[in-house]
Amino acid sequence: MSVYSGRLKDIMTNIFNTAETYGLGKDYLAGANIASFENVAKAMIAQGICLSTIKLE
Repeated sequence: MSVYSGRLKDIMTNIFNTAETYGLGKDYLAGANIASFENVAKAMIAQGICLSTIKLE
């Protein structure tokens, strides 16, 4: 398995898990959007760009 295949598998697993966490069934597009938002929000909070009023985990 190449490095890219492993990374793609990790991304797809994260999308699947996010869709399940939010009760989206097989709506993987919404799962991908939510997972992306969470990643950006966590990065912004870590950089001090915005104040966290909610806990993302």
